[in-house]
Amino acid sequence: HYIADTGNNRIIQAHQYNAAYSQNIVYVSSTTTFAGTKLSGPTGMGLDASGNLFIADTGNSRIVEYSVTGVTSVVSTTGVTLAAPTGVKVLPSGALVVTDSTKGLILVANGTGSVLSTGSITLSKPQALNLDLAGNIYVADSTGAQVVELNVNSPATMTAFPSTPKGTNS
Repeated sequence: HYIADTGNNRIIQAHQYNAAYSQNIVYVSSTTTFAGTKLSGPTGMGLDASGNLFIADTGNSRIVEYSVTGVTSVVSTTGVTLAAPTGVKVLPSGALVVTDSTKGLILVANGTGSVLSTGSITLSKPQALNLDLAGNIYVADSTGAQVVELNVNSPATMTAFPSTPKGTNS
């Protein structure tokens, strides 16, 4: 398990449940550089099938990769300039899905970025995302107070799950 230690600009690897803090290790330190620049406010992360770690480096407006061999790189997003990436996950195809709290939902495949259409559903400030086993994408939209599901099966559909008062069902 990895933890983005945003305030200390590093990534922590947690070893086990209830482990003492001293048993955790700094996986990506605050002195590690990616294209000459250190992490600044890392937030979301995603792993690919090989174990390479992708990090939303929010303060530097980019996605970076930390490979299993320790090689660092900046992910190319040609076509989209990231503003405030907050989450990143890796699809089974190897493409990245990124939440950017300013730009929305972005797909990065083969070094090219494109903003994903959310149809009639407005994303106000997407903050985080996750995938289910089928590859469907779930986006937490903090300002819009909703979770949005992007069903990747054909035809692709979007479903919004608005927030409800505590103790009620939607």
